[in-house]
Amino acid sequence: MPLSLFLMAKAQTLRAAFLSVFAFAAIATVPAHAEAAGTIIIEQISPMDQYGSWRLATPAGMTVNRKKDQVKSINAVEGQYLLNVEPPRGAVTTMRFYDGGTLLNTTEGTQISFIFSGNGTLRAEISYRYEGVIIIESSPPGAHFELKGPQGVRKTGITPATFTQMPPLYFTASYSPLPGCLQPKPQGRILRPNAELRFQADYVCLNDIKTMNNTPPPAGVPTPEAMTPATKRMLDEQSRANVQLFHTINQQETVAGSIVYITLGVRNVSKTTLNNVILSEQFDLTKLSLPGALPGGGINRGNTAIWEIPQILAGQSFSVQFPVKTSAEMQEGEQVALTARIAGSDVHAPSGELLTKVVRVGIVPLPATGKTIELMFLLLIGALSAIITSNPINRRKPIVETTVFKQ
Repeated sequence: MPLSLFLMAKAQTLRAAFLSVFAFAAIATVPAHAEAAGTIIIEQISPMDQYGSWRLATPAGMTVNRKKDQVKSINAVEGQYLLNVEPPRGAVTTMRFYDGGTLLNTTEGTQISFIFSGNGTLRAEISYRYEGVIIIESSPPGAHFELKGPQGVRKTGITPATFTQMPPLYFTASYSPLPGCLQPKPQGRILRPNAELRFQADYVCLNDIKTMNNTPPPAGVPTPEAMTPATKRMLDEQSRANVQLFHTINQQETVAGSIVYITLGVRNVSKTTLNNVILSEQFDLTKLSLPGALPGGGINRGNTAIWEIPQILAGQSFSVQFPVKTSAEMQEGEQVALTARIAGSDVHAPSGELLTKVVRVGIVPLPATGKTIELMFLLLIGALSAIITSNPINRRKPIVETTVFKQ
């Protein structure tokens, strides 16, 4: 090999060796990142199985809990941190910081900045609470009930009852039967965040029209020992109500601006003819509206619909069915009452009788798309019931004039 080529190859080998040594020395002189010596634990506490998301800005970057994990542990170094919490809907948030078992700080709200020393363990406890109130009532009181919501929420008790710190969920109240009464249908509504929701069940009992026993006879009337059978039958007839009012609604819950159907009637439960019976339905004009032409010869007079019935024979009845439209301005959770009454020159009831019955309709919100399937099912059932009721098949023609028919 020529001397010049040998010297050139030797020079290239020495240069490569020099660069390798230089690179190693450069790498060796780069300072290593400090290892995390401490731990930050973030834990969420909720009265139900529902948690929020949070973001923690650290000296090393951003840590995000998008999966809404209940507990998450983070390796931490010394420096300043910023914690932002997005709580569940309607929840009031409190953040507490602990060093072991020692409480360091308590903050009401969803954001806090703090400095971590980089040593030991710092525990951040995020707790949620709710300020909603649910009231369960019935008429008469003393009914057993069950209140259920999603996320495993369940309450039981006896009416009347009040529950506080309730989350904004869709709740269903179911009532147990009372002896001698019809069992009310379950009611379902949404509790708005930190608001009040009231459930009311009205039991229809078979003894709504009571028989007054042991009523003292009027002055001059013979005592039972001196009565003839005819006198005894007459006094027995006069000791009880001679009419029975029936008043029902096809669905107790609907959405604002929709239509429900009321069935209203009176039955002559005496053994004589009743004359000049007046049947009425009172309602709130700002919340409800009735059709201008009422079936059965009814007349609208302000906030009251009136039917004047000339005559009802013994054992016979008069009944009508009519639509009632709720105002589109009614708010969710709002209730409105309709009150039916019987009056007339021949209508009587012993002391303590009430010839009045009330039905109520409540407003539920329209659910968001893809949510609250139970509510949509409830409204669908109500709508189908209204269609079937207002369009009967194979049924006699409904009453369109003031008349009576045999029950």
